[in-house]
Amino acid sequence: MLGLLNSRPHSRRSEFYHQLAQSINAGLTVPQALKVLQSSGLAGPYQACLTQWLQHLERGLTLEEAISVHPVGHFPSLDRSLMGAGERSGRLDTCLLSLSRYHQLNAANIRAMAQALAWPLLTLHAFFFLGPLPQLVLSGGLIDYLVQVLWGLGPLYLVFFLLSRVFASSRSGQWSLWIERMVYRIPLLGGGLRAMSLSRFTLALESLLGAGVSASQAWTEAAAASGSPQLVDEIRTFPAAIEQGKTPSEWMSDSRVFPDLFKLSYHSGEVSGKLDENIQRLNNVYEQEGVRKLQSFAAWFPRTIYLGIVILCAYRIVSFYAGYFGGLGL
Repeated sequence: MLGLLNSRPHSRRSEFYHQLAQSINAGLTVPQALKVLQSSGLAGPYQACLTQWLQHLERGLTLEEAISVHPVGHFPSLDRSLMGAGERSGRLDTCLLSLSRYHQLNAANIRAMAQALAWPLLTLHAFFFLGPLPQLVLSGGLIDYLVQVLWGLGPLYLVFFLLSRVFASSRSGQWSLWIERMVYRIPLLGGGLRAMSLSRFTLALESLLGAGVSASQAWTEAAAASGSPQLVDEIRTFPAAIEQGKTPSEWMSDSRVFPDLFKLSYHSGEVSGKLDENIQRLNNVYEQEGVRKLQSFAAWFPRTIYLGIVILCAYRIVSFYAGYFGGLGL
């Protein structure tokens, strides 16, 4: 349960990316920026990572290759993909700042949700512990009492454990597509995550296209940087369509993954020659939409849980008195 409500990893990544982006933006090369972080102690738990990165960079590897050698636990595939896109496009500082904002938002939402869930979860535990207490006092059956408590709290802990495993793992294949489709159906949360995926996609796409990367490669790498299995799966057919002479807008015409706003803005950019401006505008729109929806979900999810607890308590009380008066023949 604590895995889903732990904001510390996101806070650490946000600060690390922010410090690294500032150093690069000041004109330092990537190795110089890493050495500054290492010597200043600002890297925190990533000191060992910096040492390995510098060793790999000295051997001629790129930053993306150096990061890929390190275990995924510290740097998820989404982060590595977006940093790789920033490195190839020459806009590493911009991508790092975007990752910093992304993890800062996640940390803030997790903290807000944890604070709001504290009282409902305490009430829920009290409900399951106190509910069978009269039976324990009357019968003295401690084993039966513990079984009833576990039957009530067991499914709750199982759900949180499974969710922690799902979101902490690096998912791939049909499993990842299924998980993403299920999550996208959750009100506010699904819309927020979808918008944030499109925000990361447009950031990487604009950076890669601006660096002169071909459309096929830019779209494929931007999909990987988005962190969305649906986008990755959808864009598998993109290179073949471009080779057949289609434009990205023509290829997107039948796509259900890309919203109408994205299709219209991209087509308008192609026609007007202001594609980079339109993609930047889309990035801002989707980032703001994602932030708004995720913050709303963080505020409303605990209230929904609390409402469910109230309904459950009311049901148990009514059932108890119905059985009690029924036993009296009233």
